Amino acid sequence: MRASLLTLAPFLLALAACSDDPTPTGPELKAGGAAAALTAAPARLAFTLPPGTPATLTAQVQYVGVITAQSSDATGCASVSPSSVPAGKPAGSSVYVATFTVTPVAIGACTVTLRDKKGQAVAVPVRVEGAVTGGRIVYSSTRDGNLEIYLMGSTGSVRLTNNSARDFDPVLSPDGTKIAFASDRGGNTDIYVMNADGTGPVRLTTHAAGDIEPAFSPDGSRIAFASYRVDYDAGASQLVTDLWIMNADGTGQTRLTAFDHSRDADSPQFSPDGASIVFASAFQIWIVGADGSNPQALATEEDNFSPSFSPDGQQIVFASDRDGAFSDVYVMNADGTSPQRLTTTGAGAGTPSFSPDGSHIAFGSTRSGNDDIYLILADGSGEVRLTADPAQDVEPRFGP
Repeated sequence: MRASLLTLAPFLLALAACSDDPTPTGPELKAGGAAAALTAAPARLAFTLPPGTPATLTAQVQYVGVITAQSSDATGCASVSPSSVPAGKPAGSSVYVATFTVTPVAIGACTVTLRDKKGQAVAVPVRVEGAVTGGRIVYSSTRDGNLEIYLMGSTGSVRLTNNSARDFDPVLSPDGTKIAFASDRGGNTDIYVMNADGTGPVRLTTHAAGDIEPAFSPDGSRIAFASYRVDYDAGASQLVTDLWIMNADGTGQTRLTAFDHSRDADSPQFSPDGASIVFASAFQIWIVGADGSNPQALATEEDNFSPSFSPDGQQIVFASDRDGAFSDVYVMNADGTSPQRLTTTGAGAGTPSFSPDGSHIAFGSTRSGNDDIYLILADGSGEVRLTADPAQDVEPRFGP
């Protein structure tokens, strides 16, 4: 991990240590009865790497005694010191307090367990993630109990949506001010757009069939998306998607592809010049004019999906299982020639996306036994795991 972080040092900022509950006055974890509860504040800790300023973890108890602390997970994502502290009562306080220092060590998830002299214990979850510069990564996650949208930047990840419905398929606008996404918050799955800080969501489509996977044009004036509406309106027994395009305000919705019921069209991404759209269809990579003209297959060997252009338009990154039972990240020329394998996960990888400067590729993978987000250099080297929450972190897309 140290070598990978050094390789990506220009790309990852120094740690901005933070917690989901930044002060000891936030939510607490408790053990024991009300009269003798051992508490820990904050209730959980979140960090970004590379390491820097550690965080403070405060234990409180109703009686004097030694409090011990231990980082109890084999991943060793964080260290805690000292290992024990005599609890002391600050002036004017009714409780005894012991303070510990928690320092991130490696990207991953672990716990810090506090114990008092009566054997009460409180486990504080710790999550250590990566941070990125030179761009931001928008993604979906179930880490807060529902599929919501998050944004990762130079100080780690922040949650942007908070809705009882599912919010997914996010993508940043070319100027970085907007995020388009899919959501079923309106009763069926439609395309929405919101400000990049999560405010001001606006619904753009209203068809009952379901619209997914939005993608901005390079100038931000149009949005391509996949929709089931044609088969839905025709009463087909099996629904597949076509590509559609609309203005960024939701007007002018027009169908781009017209495959039959046996062939879908999804995962659209514009070329940097806006003239073409690369997409997946029946596990093959295709390209079509932004006006729907001249669809052509580019990659037909085995199963291929989730294509996306490089910023210079010379390459297309995509996922494929052509070399094994699991999918990996590949890159090929924009005309479909010279495919090269970039990852060997042994567990599956998908939704690869170039950074705005073309130097890195983010992708999702289950190689850790969980859905997480990873980062590699554009040649496949220098791999770094960016997320380590036990929930699902999926659908990463780079943007400004």
